[in-house]
Amino acid sequence: LRELNLFREKIVFLNTAQKEYRILKFHTFDGVLESRVKKIFRDKKTDYLMVTLNDTNYFISQIRIIN
Repeated sequence: LRELNLFREKIVFLNTAQKEYRILKFHTFDGVLESRVKKIFRDKKTDYLMVTLNDTNYFISQIRIIN
């Protein structure tokens, strides 16, 4: 239940950051990057939530927001 609430808060925060067009720091499997959230969407094949950062798609569960 706790993980579900944290995931929901992460999605709400990413949505707000996208609307405000803020630059955030993310930790991904590629390392740390600074980017704006370009798009939040569902992958058609897996039905997982994904986010586009710096023209690269990441699963929302695989990124951590640093700032």
